[in-house]
Amino acid sequence: MGFGKLARSSATTPELVLAMNLTTMGFGYGVARLFTLPMTQVVTITFEVGVQNLALTFATTFNILQRLTSPWRA
Repeated sequence: MGFGKLARSSATTPELVLAMNLTTMGFGYGVARLFTLPMTQVVTITFEVGVQNLALTFATTFNILQRLTSPWRA
C-alpha cells in the first residue's frame, strides 16, 4: 500500500466526519423543533446526537484507516 493512498484517505476523513456530524445534528435539531420542545431540550438533543455520531464516526474512521494500512487486508 502506497503512502499516497493513505494520505488521500486521511485528507478526506475530517471533511466526512464534519459533514456527518453537522447533518445529523441538523436533523436532531429539526426533529426537536418539529415537536415544539423547549429550547433547552432542543439544544440537549442536538448535542447528544452529535456526541453519539462523533463516537460512531471515529470508530468507523479508525476501522477504515486500519484496513488501509494493514498488510493483511482482504
